[in-house]
Amino acid sequence: MKRIGRVFEQMSDFRSLEQAAHRAFRGVPATKMVQAVKKAGGHVRYTEYAGTGHNSWDKAYEEKEAIKWLLSQRKK
Repeated sequence: MKRIGRVFEQMSDFRSLEQAAHRAFRGVPATKMVQAVKKAGGHVRYTEYAGTGHNSWDKAYEEKEAIKWLLSQRKK
């Protein structure tokens, strides 16, 4: 499989993503990843925290709405 960074180029790799809710928190741009999930039929809410690098989870955990969303998810 050919990769673009960490994003698989083949959309078949993302088929299972279309039925799950997704939130992406990043400190560096991840537009290719988000586009690939959307192209595969998935829905993703993307938040980028400039200047946090790999440590974006600290900012994500500070968002009360994000934690509420996470805990509300159920397998269908």
